[in-house]
Amino acid sequence: MRFAVCLLILPLLLQLNTQAQTQDVAQQLREVVEAMPLERVHPKYPPEQARSGREGWVEMSYVIEADGTVSNAIVEDSSGNKGLERSAIKAIEQWTYRPATENGQPVQQCESRVRFSFRVDKGSDGVTRKFRSQIKQGLNLLEEGKLDEVNAILVDMESREQWNLLEDAWYNLLKASYHEKNNEPLMQHQALHRALSAPESTLPKKVQLGFLQKKLQMEIQLNRYADAKSSYERLQALDKDGEVVALFTPYMEKIEARITGSEIFGLKGHIRDDKPWRHKLSRPAFSVTQVNGQLDKLDVRCKLRRITFSIEPDTVWQVPAKWGQCHVYVYGEADASFTLLELPEELPSDWDVDVPAD
Repeated sequence: MRFAVCLLILPLLLQLNTQAQTQDVAQQLREVVEAMPLERVHPKYPPEQARSGREGWVEMSYVIEADGTVSNAIVEDSSGNKGLERSAIKAIEQWTYRPATENGQPVQQCESRVRFSFRVDKGSDGVTRKFRSQIKQGLNLLEEGKLDEVNAILVDMESREQWNLLEDAWYNLLKASYHEKNNEPLMQHQALHRALSAPESTLPKKVQLGFLQKKLQMEIQLNRYADAKSSYERLQALDKDGEVVALFTPYMEKIEARITGSEIFGLKGHIRDDKPWRHKLSRPAFSVTQVNGQLDKLDVRCKLRRITFSIEPDTVWQVPAKWGQCHVYVYGEADASFTLLELPEELPSDWDVDVPAD
């Protein structure tokens, strides 16, 4: 197997002769101060959405530049309302920060994210009688295996003009159950993420705990290990008795061993709409392979660096550990699919590796 390797690294430090020098370098690498907000403009509620009582949410990623301005804001996910998305982007582009510094020098901070919730003042905190009836009907139809009828209910629910955050959460829970019955794990995980991203007070804790377990199970099965670790931390916060956490602890220990081991593991990617596919890396080295359809670019956003590439299948990218936690965003045409491989620290000996000259 022949792969090209792109090393996203700064020039390597020369090996130092003394322990004191090594400690000095390690101390320098830790001298990172995160950006601090100076001004944050709140998104304006689009009048037409406010009048109709339509609530929603927008999840965003953005880059804080070395001069403290915000750039490259993208919508990672949302409740689907384009007006709310536009308002969120317009607001965040006006934010200013005291920039992050590394060894005293201003640097980009590229792993920045925020979730806006749009709520109507004095709006309804409950669900309508029709909505409640549709949820119950949909769950009953799922038990009977009548998936086409469940899909029709989901389409009708989504077309409603009035829509609050509680209804959005329950809608996504029904949608997750529908995709589970329809054997669509990627769509099921997306719906669970959307439902559980609601403000903590939206769903009863018992409901959150049950579906969070299912989400964590899926992330383990789908090799989304960094996401699984985040879900596990949330599970620890919700499960006060620790009984559920104890069930997952052995699996999390195996995940840690697998991340640091020599095995290659992959996950399926599928671009479904106008937003990039995203993945939180659990390892610094990765590759994209088995591409079907058109992929345009790769955007790697880490805590302290960001870099973009045109996508060449079977190219290996390696991110320096000092860059911090990274997300990968893959852009392309709708319905394009691929496999992202997370690679061990040492590549298998049977791989032919092309290393570009410095």
